[in-house]
Amino acid sequence: EEEEEEDVVEGGGLQLQREVEVPNGELALLLAQSDILHTGGASLKAEGFRLLLENRAEHQGNQEFLWRLARAYADMYESTEDEQVKSRYAQKGREEAEEALQKNGLNADCHKWFAVLTALALEHGSMHSKLKSSHLLKEHLDQALALRDDDPMCYYLLGRWCYEVTAAALSAVLTWTCPGKQLLLLLQVSSWDWLERKAAAALYRSPPTCTLHDALENFLKAEALSPGFSRTVRLYVAKCHKQLGNTSEASSWTRLALEVPTSGHPGDEARKLEAELRLLTDRRV
Repeated sequence: EEEEEEDVVEGGGLQLQREVEVPNGELALLLAQSDILHTGGASLKAEGFRLLLENRAEHQGNQEFLWRLARAYADMYESTEDEQVKSRYAQKGREEAEEALQKNGLNADCHKWFAVLTALALEHGSMHSKLKSSHLLKEHLDQALALRDDDPMCYYLLGRWCYEVTAAALSAVLTWTCPGKQLLLLLQVSSWDWLERKAAAALYRSPPTCTLHDALENFLKAEALSPGFSRTVRLYVAKCHKQLGNTSEASSWTRLALEVPTSGHPGDEARKLEAELRLLTDRRV
């Protein structure tokens, strides 16, 4: 009988089990097939999603299977523009990622996709839930990077978190985006009513602190780990340089960003960012 050692991770509120799971031959083949389909276009991603759903009943106890199913829900989220369908994909994907975390809290991918799907689900949640979950997102990104420090997506998301914490202090705006995933969480503090402001004050008595340099450092780590993996990463490197007064660097990084092909459907925030930074290259500064 397999032994399990249980741990409690604070902040996420999840009861986690530490266990070693070695996929058998059939499952290993299924997971490998899922990974290959995930790297393809929309139709291949949809095929991978169907493949995992068809096999969920048989492998629902395996955390390697579950986090891949969560990832597939994120892929499907990207493939549709219907807000109700997006909400369902995000919520179901978050549930799968949470179940994967309950199986194994020492898996970087479980933490990564829990953070990603949480942010996606929060796009369709209440203001209060968004306020409460900012620290949760940061915590799971930190845990993912503590377990595996070479994931460019996590460094990008951490850069976004740092950037928006800095921006919130200046302009009262908190936004989350994910390259290629339309991961957008917009909190417009200036439009909050009195109750929302009171809730924010209660939740952020000791608000997190970050600098623009911290954000830039994380964006550059993401770029160094996988050069050109995301146009959005390079655009945010450019934006950081622009706000730090490094106009020449901002212009150079904007040109580099425009060399990267887009993937999926870029969100409004990404389109606005690109349009803003294109002015730097158009002016040939």
